[in-house]
Amino acid sequence: MRNHQLTFALSYAVCFAAVPLVVGWNGMLPYAGPIFVVMAAAMAANQYGADGTALWLTLMTPGASDVRGRQLAWLTAQTPVAAVLTVAFTAITGGPWPLVLALLAAVLGGAAGLVPLISVYGLVPGTDPHRRAGNPLRTSEDDSGLTGLAYLPLALVALTGLPAALVVLRYGWAGVAVGVLTGALCVWGLGLLAERRLRAQGPELLDLMRTGRRQQPAVASRFDRLSTTQRMVTWWCFGLGAIPLVPQGILAAVFVSDDMLRHSWFLATYMPAGLRYPVAAGFVLLGLAMYGLGLWMIRPRPSP
Repeated sequence: MRNHQLTFALSYAVCFAAVPLVVGWNGMLPYAGPIFVVMAAAMAANQYGADGTALWLTLMTPGASDVRGRQLAWLTAQTPVAAVLTVAFTAITGGPWPLVLALLAAVLGGAAGLVPLISVYGLVPGTDPHRRAGNPLRTSEDDSGLTGLAYLPLALVALTGLPAALVVLRYGWAGVAVGVLTGALCVWGLGLLAERRLRAQGPELLDLMRTGRRQQPAVASRFDRLSTTQRMVTWWCFGLGAIPLVPQGILAAVFVSDDMLRHSWFLATYMPAGLRYPVAAGFVLLGLAMYGLGLWMIRPRPSP
C-alpha cells in the first residue's frame, strides 16, 4: 500500500511538471519535488485509518512515541525521492534554486507535521490489512470520506511553503533558512498536537477503527442539514479552492517575480505590468474565501 501511494505521487508530480513541455515551456519542472511531497501527503492523510486496528499495539506500550516514529518513517521514505526530483529537474532548467529548495524544505516539514495530525483528527475507519481485497489502494469502504480527507493536505501543505517563498522573493537565499525553520517547527509543533490527541483519544480512535461507528459528538455538522444547492457549493469550494489559491495565485506571483511572462494558463503573467501582482493577490484571496465559505457552511453547532 505504501509503495503504491509513493508511486502514484511520483507519477503525478512528474506528469504534472512535464505537461507544459508540450507547449515548449519547462518552467514547471523545478517544482516536481514539492508537488510530489504535497501529493504524497494527500495519499497518506488517513495514515492511522489505513493501518486498521494495529493501533492497539501503541496503546498497550507505555511511553511509545508513535507519532514521532511515523514522522521519521514518512520523511525517510519521501525525502530522497523529493530531493532527486528537485535537483535533477532544477538542473535541467538552471533554477530558480533558492525558491525550489526553500519550498522543498518547508513542505517536507509541513507534510510530516500535518499527515499524522489530520489522520488522528479526521480518521476514516479502514479495513484491517488481512481482510482487504487485491487492490492495495482500497483501504476503506468509505471512499467519499477518503476523498474528502485527501483534499485537505493539498491546500494545507502548500500553504506551509508560503512564508519561505515570500522571503525568497524578497531576500533570496535567506528563504531557504526560513523554509528549514518553518518545516522543523511544523514537524515539532503539529506532531506535538497529534501526540496529545492520540494520548487523549486513543481508545476512542481504536474503537472507531474496530467498529466503524463514531461516538455521537456534542456538536453536529451542518452538512447533513444543507440543501442540495448548499452541498454543491460546499463541495465546489473545497474541491476547487486550491486552483485560484496555489497555481493562479501563489505560483503566478512567483513567475511574475522571475519575469516568467505569458506562460501556460497563469492569468497574472498575461496582465499589464501594473496589474500582475494585484491579479495574483486577487486569486489568493479568492482561494482563501472559497475555503472560508466551505468551512463556514459546515461549521459545527450545538445539536438541537
